[in-house]
Amino acid sequence: TPCIKLPDVLVYQAASGIKTVDEMFNALSAYNVLATWSIRLFSFFLLLVGIYLLLVPLKKYANSIPVAGHEVAELRGVRLCVFSACIGSCFWLMLAGAMWIGYQ
Repeated sequence: TPCIKLPDVLVYQAASGIKTVDEMFNALSAYNVLATWSIRLFSFFLLLVGIYLLLVPLKKYANSIPVAGHEVAELRGVRLCVFSACIGSCFWLMLAGAMWIGYQ
């Protein structure tokens, strides 16, 4: 759990009603998990949109790419979205793995 109870640490959190220390820490821990996953999903969505926006102009100028120009030119609509989702997912998983290794 991310919230650790230490005797010398002051936690400034206001709540309505009377709650025990364990209830307060459980509520803070649940909020921390929710905030963390919200940020992860938002960053995943931004990465997918970013990859898609990088690939859209390639459709117009794809014939000038030396090796894979014809294949890129064939990507249209849903296929471009799926392709960018695959690339974005791979990048996001690599980034999440590197962050997890860094925090260990």
